[in-house]
Amino acid sequence: MDIVRILLLCQVDAGVLQYQNQKLVQQLDVQRHELLELEGKIKELKGKQASYDNLLIIVNQLWIQLVDDLILLGLRAGTDQNVVRTLDHLDHTRGSIPSCSAEEVFLCRLLEIDTIESARKDGSLKCIKDSLDTRIFSTQELMILLEDTIDAQTTKIECVAQTLHGKSSAEGQKPLWG
Repeated sequence: MDIVRILLLCQVDAGVLQYQNQKLVQQLDVQRHELLELEGKIKELKGKQASYDNLLIIVNQLWIQLVDDLILLGLRAGTDQNVVRTLDHLDHTRGSIPSCSAEEVFLCRLLEIDTIESARKDGSLKCIKDSLDTRIFSTQELMILLEDTIDAQTTKIECVAQTLHGKSSAEGQKPLWG
């Protein structure tokens, strides 16, 4: 009787082990499937990240060109030496930004800081907000200066045009032999 009981227990144990093995195989298949889905999503996200980084690089290049153009326009418009110092500062900081992600490079250029770590040490959000406020203010000041310069140039052109128009109409009334 003991041998029959032992054989029965062995068969039950074998059945239980087979059942548990099937459950584990099913769980493993589910996990493999989930892992493949996650790998697909990661690949998709990496593709999107590369596209996003490329877009940020393009925006960064356009931003640099815009800043250069505004500064040079300000110089041509006769601004003070602060613009020259700003241009010089931008040229120096361009070379000092370490290699990092595209968004960090763009943010460094936008905020005119050397590294994001320096902003994080100073209280990231406050530092970034203060830097953006400063950047907005300096850009507004430059735009006001450019607008004033354009208005002054427009006034000069109008005066010259009126003077030339006045001379040509006065010359048209003089007798040729006189």
